[in-house]
Amino acid sequence: MSFIDTQKQFVAYLRDPQNNPAPTAVEGRLLAIYRRLIRNNVASFLSSGFPILKARTPAATWQSWVDAFLVSHQSNSPFFSEIGREFVSFLEQYENAQVGQLERELARYERMDVDAMFAHIPTEFRRANRDDIENQRWVVSPAAFLDQFHYPVTKLDSSSENPARQEHPQFILVYRPHVAARLADSLRRAHYSRTDSLQQEVTLLLLLTAHRLQ
Repeated sequence: MSFIDTQKQFVAYLRDPQNNPAPTAVEGRLLAIYRRLIRNNVASFLSSGFPILKARTPAATWQSWVDAFLVSHQSNSPFFSEIGREFVSFLEQYENAQVGQLERELARYERMDVDAMFAHIPTEFRRANRDDIENQRWVVSPAAFLDQFHYPVTKLDSSSENPARQEHPQFILVYRPHVAARLADSLRRAHYSRTDSLQQEVTLLLLLTAHRLQ
């Protein structure tokens, strides 16, 4: 067996030891350690990334999702920091009676919060010049994420009842707080006025998460 074949067998066993043979080239004790490390690390990342979803899910069900994720999901990124996004993708495609639209939307919402907090802001983005708000070129911040939801995901906690699905979706913008605070202060100093127009309200919301492009 080639080295590449051994690697594939090794990975297959670590992901699903119940249905794949252990590679004979690796000591059984080491295999158990590797398996435990991978399982625990992935479980820890998912637990910290989706605290509300996990708290609302029975422990056995949550563990079955983690196990199924390890066994069947083909990730598009090799980075541990992307495990949460991969888990959201997994839930979107996971055919399971205990994973409905509510669970998928809550997972998306919780991941948006992580993405906003750790989003990279390129160096060409600069802070607003509060003395010249109207004459600058604005773009939506890379630390702002917009999505639509049919469930009130912002109101869910570990003990709340499952809400009814709303007929019309609600749009939620998640952004990094200190970025919005800086621009909000600039807008206040520039006496930016807000109207009741839906279009202008959305425009203001996007401006609150904007950056000036150099």
